[in-house]
Amino acid sequence: MKYYDEVRLSLGVAKVKTAVGGVEGKRLPLFDYSGKVLLTIKDWNKCKNDEIKRVRSLKGDCLPWVINRRKKDELFRSDSVDMVKGIAEATKTKMAGAGINTVGQLLSSNINNLPGISQKKMKQLRDAARHAHPYDAPADLVKNYKAEVNPYKALYGDEWESKIAKCTYMSSYVPITDLIDHVYEETRQAFVASKHESDFLFYHDALSLMTSADSIKYMKTKAGAVEGKSLYDHWLLPAAGLNAGTDFAGKPVGNSPELMPLDCSLNKDLDDAVMRHILLSAHLKKDDERKFSLATIKSGARAYRLLWDPAHGPHGGSPTTDRILNDINKVLTSLRAIYDANGRIVEGLGNRNGRRNLVNETRKKRGGKRVRGEAVTMKWTHPLLTDVRKELIRTNEPVNNVE
Repeated sequence: MKYYDEVRLSLGVAKVKTAVGGVEGKRLPLFDYSGKVLLTIKDWNKCKNDEIKRVRSLKGDCLPWVINRRKKDELFRSDSVDMVKGIAEATKTKMAGAGINTVGQLLSSNINNLPGISQKKMKQLRDAARHAHPYDAPADLVKNYKAEVNPYKALYGDEWESKIAKCTYMSSYVPITDLIDHVYEETRQAFVASKHESDFLFYHDALSLMTSADSIKYMKTKAGAVEGKSLYDHWLLPAAGLNAGTDFAGKPVGNSPELMPLDCSLNKDLDDAVMRHILLSAHLKKDDERKFSLATIKSGARAYRLLWDPAHGPHGGSPTTDRILNDINKVLTSLRAIYDANGRIVEGLGNRNGRRNLVNETRKKRGGKRVRGEAVTMKWTHPLLTDVRKELIRTNEPVNNVE
C-alpha cells in the first residue's frame, strides 16, 4: 500500500475463527518501508556485494574495520623503527643501511653513530625506545577486517546481515524477503490459539517481486513454524489448474480489488480516518505530539501507524472488525460471481483506483455494496485527540442567550 510515493506500508487483515467459536476481523501489524525501495532478492544481494567492496577499498585505519589494541606510545621489539619518536623517513632510511629496521635491532645494536646521525642523537633515539616490550607485537594486536573476503561477516559473525542492512548505503533499501517473512509471521501470530493455528493461509495479489522465481524459491526452501511446512505451503494460490495457460498460472492475479478487501474499501476507510484526524488537529502546533499530519514522510507514516495499531482492539482504530469481516466475506461472493461469469471481470464487485486503472480508463469503476449506516463506525477518535475533539465540540455548540 503506497501513499503519494512517499509513505509506503504493507497492510494485512484477517478473518479468524476463535477457539470459542466466534469470528473476529483483525488488523495485523503493518510493514512500514516508507522512504525506502523494495528490492528483489537479486538486487538486494548486488547491493550487499557493492557495500562489501566499498568497505574492502577503504583507506587508512578506519573504525570499526581496523581494530588497533595498541596503547598510546606502546612499542614492541618487532615494531618498525620509525615508530620511535624522533625517527622520520630520512633517519629510517639511514638506519636501514646499517641493518637497523626494528625497535629490537635499534636497542641491541652496538652502532653508536651513522652518517648524518650523531652519537648523541643515537643515544636519544635508543632512550626513546627503552620502554618497548621485550617481545614481539602479538599477532592480533591489529585486526584488519578490510582484508577479509567479507568484512561484515568477519567482524559481526552471524549478525552480519542485520548489520549490513543498517549501514548508510543499504538503509535506503529493503529486500522482498523481509516483507515475505513479515506477512507469514504476522498471519501465523493472528491464528495462534484459533481453529486454524496449524493450517492458516495468507493471500497477497500478484506483486511481481513476490511472485518472481527467486522469491518462490525462497518461500519453498524456508521452513515455517508448523512442522513439515514451508512458507510457500501457507500461501493461498490457484489450484486444480485454475489460471492454467495464462500469465497467472500458479500464482494469484493482479489488480483484482474484489479479491483484496484492503484494495476494495478498507484502505479508503483508513485514508478517511487519517484525514479526519488531520482536520481535528489542524490547529495544533507542528511539534505537538497530538498533531496528525502528512507534511513529511515521517509524520505521514506515523499518522497511519497510529490509526492502524491493532492495540486499539476490534472496535477501535481503522478499519474496525465489522468493516474487515464485511469486506472479507464479500470476497467469497465475488469469487462466485467471477466463476459464474467464466472468469471474466464482473462490474460492481470492487473499485479499481490508482495508476493501474489510469491505463485502462474505459473500464467502469466498481464499488461494492455497503450496508446503510456502516459509516457510523468511522467516528472513532484516537486517544491522543479525545480531549481535543471534546473541546472543539464544546466551543462550537450554539449558545442560548436568555435575558
